[in-house]
Amino acid sequence: MKKTNREARRQHFWTIILVCVCTALIMAGGEYHVLSLRRDLMDQTTANVLRMTQQQQQAFDTFISGDRERLHSFAVNFSGADSEDETAIREKLQAFSEVDADYTVVNLETGTFYNNRRGGKFQMSREQLETYREYTGSDVLDPYTSLYSQRTKFGYYESFVFADGVRGLFQKGYDSSKVSEEFSISFYDGQGQGYVVNSQGDILLRSENQGDGNYCDNIFDMVASTEDGQLTLETFMEDLEEQKTGTAVFGEGQGGYIYTYVPVQNVEEWYLISVVPFTAVMNEANDIIQSSQTVLLFLLIIMLVFLTFLFLVWRNRRAMLEKDLELEYNKQQFDIFSTYLANNTNDVYLMFGIQNYKVEYVSANIERVLGISEGAVWKGVEALGRAKYIAGEIIGYEELENLKPGSSIDDVLSERTHKKTGERRWFRESVYCVTLQGKEKIVVYMSDRTKERTTQDTLTQALDMAQVANKAKSAFLGNVSHDIRTPMNAIMGLVTLLQQEADNPEHVMEYTQRINAASQHLLGLINDVLDMNKIEGGGATLNITEVNLAELIDELNIMIRPQTKAKEQTFRIYASTFTYEHLLGDKLRINQILINILSNAVKYTPKGGRIEMRISELPRVVDEYNRIQFEIQDNGMGMSEEYQKVIFDPFTREKS
Repeated sequence: MKKTNREARRQHFWTIILVCVCTALIMAGGEYHVLSLRRDLMDQTTANVLRMTQQQQQAFDTFISGDRERLHSFAVNFSGADSEDETAIREKLQAFSEVDADYTVVNLETGTFYNNRRGGKFQMSREQLETYREYTGSDVLDPYTSLYSQRTKFGYYESFVFADGVRGLFQKGYDSSKVSEEFSISFYDGQGQGYVVNSQGDILLRSENQGDGNYCDNIFDMVASTEDGQLTLETFMEDLEEQKTGTAVFGEGQGGYIYTYVPVQNVEEWYLISVVPFTAVMNEANDIIQSSQTVLLFLLIIMLVFLTFLFLVWRNRRAMLEKDLELEYNKQQFDIFSTYLANNTNDVYLMFGIQNYKVEYVSANIERVLGISEGAVWKGVEALGRAKYIAGEIIGYEELENLKPGSSIDDVLSERTHKKTGERRWFRESVYCVTLQGKEKIVVYMSDRTKERTTQDTLTQALDMAQVANKAKSAFLGNVSHDIRTPMNAIMGLVTLLQQEADNPEHVMEYTQRINAASQHLLGLINDVLDMNKIEGGGATLNITEVNLAELIDELNIMIRPQTKAKEQTFRIYASTFTYEHLLGDKLRINQILINILSNAVKYTPKGGRIEMRISELPRVVDEYNRIQFEIQDNGMGMSEEYQKVIFDPFTREKS
């Protein structure tokens, strides 16, 4: 017991040491965080001021560019008037009477000028005229004194030529205060200021909210007056001279300033400069730092509470250790059983709560059977996806919610796809509602039926193949019955002729030969009908023999001409000279093809029509095959397009 108490005191001691070390680390980390935060805030503030200065410069450039374009169009308009035509000039200026700007038209020869705000014609002094005569082209003016109100103006000019050849100048001016109010920058409740300066540092425009009364006419004087400002003044002046964009810091501590400068694109040697004091930046930074310190203190308190909680948990852990060991033993027994099922069966088990559908058990073989990882199913039962239920049966969430303990849903057949292999699998799914530790649970059992379904599909495919073979046999018999009719008609016609001219040996010999040719063709067809096993087994082959093309044409003529005679049709066969008269091919198949086509031609050609059969050799040899082209025409007298032209490749070149 004493040893146990000593160990307990030692554990308490190390716990206190751990708490102290953690507290010290948090305090040191907090201080480092505050310093880093202060530095980062300064960098971020400087970048923000520069970005805002660039945005203001873009707006200022856009304003100047638009105004100069409009000024050019106005100058072109005034160039259409004579320099002495006061009425025309006044009428044109009348259009600007309501505009919040001064528009002035100047005659650069006489010094007379007109204004949109005052009627009449005015005369400028000799010094003023000399100054205005130096203006050429178009440009932006540095702030100048108005000819009328003696107020400081900001504006533009463009020179032009009146219709009578006299040089003129069109000028637009704003009050500098108006331009400053619209485009100058102010930051941090008016503590940060904006300026437009030239390359000499002269301040042309300034923020209108400068309330300290400390005005400087030159930005370089402002920098020189700043503590330690001379250290970077030369670099600052060089950057402005080289049209650079950047940031400069003058002074140290609370008396320092941040200067950001951006060149104005549409006015040469003009710059937009923003000046922000350190005090304004640090006030905001101090607020953020103070908030961060408060958060750190709050985190420290939370940590102490958490450590206290851990201490209490540690005290209760011993009491629960034996119970945990017992539970672990039971779990290992269950794992052994479930592992056996997972390795030796394809049946999947799943259990989840009926209220929140939180998965509480899934068999380890689910990844092997369905291609879904255990982890995905533990996250949510939705990972199983929707099965394709067979025969219209379905298991939905509504059916699950209506189950009562001890009840079940009738078995249903479903189809699922293996997520990794894409294999289709079939299952018989069973659903049960049970009570476990006073809570209702849903148990799903999916029994694999893939082998049974595969066997069934194989039998179905075999049945389909047998039906297809039977249809093919029926189609073959139907086609052969049509093929047999043609040679039979030829034989019957030749027999009739043989009877009529039995006393003419020459004709008898000719008719006998023709009857023999038609009989040979008919015999080949009959042999095909009798050898149905080849057709059913897909083993029909070609009978390649020597074919005499002249005899083939003559036999076609013998069998088709009686049919054309019966319909009073004209039948002609045209054949060109062939390089090879004796060819290799299946004579029976060639005859079948040509007789079918010619029979249909006779059938669909009207009575008294004309049928032509043209046979010519194509001038090309492909893989040592002679391609023979047969053209059967009825000259547009009703035969379908499919019989107009047919190309066969039934021959091979005879080899020596």
